[in-house]
Amino acid sequence: MLAIPIIQFGPTGGTGPQGTQGTQGSIGIGLPGLQGNQGTQGSLGPTGVTGPQGTQGSASTVTGPTGPQGTQGTQGSLGPTGATGPQGSQGGPQGTQGSQSTAIGVQGTQGTQGSLGPTGATGAQGVQGTQGSIGVQGTQGSIGVQGTQGSQGSAGTGNALRSPVVTVVSGVTGVVPDISTTDIEDLINIASGCTIYAPSGTPNNGQRLVVRIANTATGATSYSTTWVEATGFTARLAGPTLPTRTTTGTGAVHHHEFMYNTNGAMNRWCLILRTS
Repeated sequence: MLAIPIIQFGPTGGTGPQGTQGTQGSIGIGLPGLQGNQGTQGSLGPTGVTGPQGTQGSASTVTGPTGPQGTQGTQGSLGPTGATGPQGSQGGPQGTQGSQSTAIGVQGTQGTQGSLGPTGATGAQGVQGTQGSIGVQGTQGSIGVQGTQGSQGSAGTGNALRSPVVTVVSGVTGVVPDISTTDIEDLINIASGCTIYAPSGTPNNGQRLVVRIANTATGATSYSTTWVEATGFTARLAGPTLPTRTTTGTGAVHHHEFMYNTNGAMNRWCLILRTS
């Protein structure tokens, strides 16, 4: 009979039942017969009751392999700032100055141009140079085109283009010539002591006025005249004087020509001519 080895499965499990014995081979004739085939393993029996836990083994002295490094944790929040430590002691004494180097260093790059400084004060005027030579006279320009004839101007108001205006008065003891309407004031047979007052109107500088005294009576007549000089007539310029008494015969005429003068703020009628 062949013995069937028992294979254990699982720790401390119970021994399974013995398998059935194989059939005995037939008795050979002659040489011993070959060993029969091993029978099939019997099925596993039910798991036995777990046995009691064995005693703890002694600690292993073999260091196990180092496990892989874990991932880096997130950075923790900053803690409060620590107090400032005391100031360190001052360094050692200053070292002695090294000897001056004789080697010429490499020239540095040129610096940027500085900004312009303020404008300096104006210098004194230089001496005037000599006058340059007179340049060559340029060629005469061509004659321009004649312009169109202008329209005729309005008639003037001066005495040159009109007849003088004569105002005749007679037998008066006083008269005020109006120079806006009169060029010649004719005084006929005036009374003795007649006063000739400053003319009325607005005169122009250089305007002229003639005062003509005539006698149409028969025989010689003597009479006095008064010229108002404060604001009217004057004979201050070199020349004839203003008459204060006039003696006339029949048909005698005395002319007194005046010109209005504003020069030097005079603003007076100046006697420029006197004839008898």
